[in-house]
Amino acid sequence: PVADAETVETELMLADLESLERRIVQVRKRAAGKDKEAMTVLPMMEAALELLQAGRPTRVLLNGIAAEDLRILQGLNLLTSHPVLYVCNVAEADAATGNEHTKAVEKMATAQGAGTVVISAAIEAEVAQLSDEEEME
Repeated sequence: PVADAETVETELMLADLESLERRIVQVRKRAAGKDKEAMTVLPMMEAALELLQAGRPTRVLLNGIAAEDLRILQGLNLLTSHPVLYVCNVAEADAATGNEHTKAVEKMATAQGAGTVVISAAIEAEVAQLSDEEEME
């Protein structure tokens, strides 16, 4: 599961990196020409670019960020700046505590600034089949 998630995350980071590298050239030119908006946006773009080049998603910038910087980051529309929740489907016996796979996913998610939840789709399917009276019990 971790390898699959890492593959998707890598593809998203590469897409963001390509997009940002294209756009930052123009913003740097405008900032050199004293364009106020470009001068405001450029530091956040450079921080995001540095993270992506280091192989880290831009969502890690979201922790403790100033409101203005958050607005700028959201305005960049980077795929890796969006919140991520990894859902781990496990056997019924592992639903409460997880297993070695969920622990690996949790470790990866924490490093990426993402969340995790462990569920058992089998239990969820059983609950969905219950009548209202059975649910009340």
